Amino acid sequence: MSFYPSQAQSTSGISISQSNVINLAISNITLGESPTGLISVNGKVFNNSTESVENIQVDVTLHDANNNTIRDTSRFISSAFYVFEPGSTVNFNFLMSTGDFNYYTARAYADRIQ
Repeated sequence: MSFYPSQAQSTSGISISQSNVINLAISNITLGESPTGLISVNGKVFNNSTESVENIQVDVTLHDANNNTIRDTSRFISSAFYVFEPGSTVNFNFLMSTGDFNYYTARAYADRIQ
């Protein structure tokens, strides 16, 4: 299994103040080939905010050498009604289709619990 170089862009804290979306820290992300021919995406999300969140989502974007987007994939990595408390971590893995790409970016975020 070959792995692609990490270009994950960690985001943290609260995004824009009027939004109910909280950016979360993402780490240990790897992209590698899977036996299915798809790309296996693995990593860890950390709730580095001071608020409980739900509906955790990870976006992975593949780029070519000219910074053009090749593919953009979003996946929910938490089950319905799962409360992600401050300081919590959750591992994730999913498959995505791909073409030839040069690097990737990744971000994690969730909904503020109302």
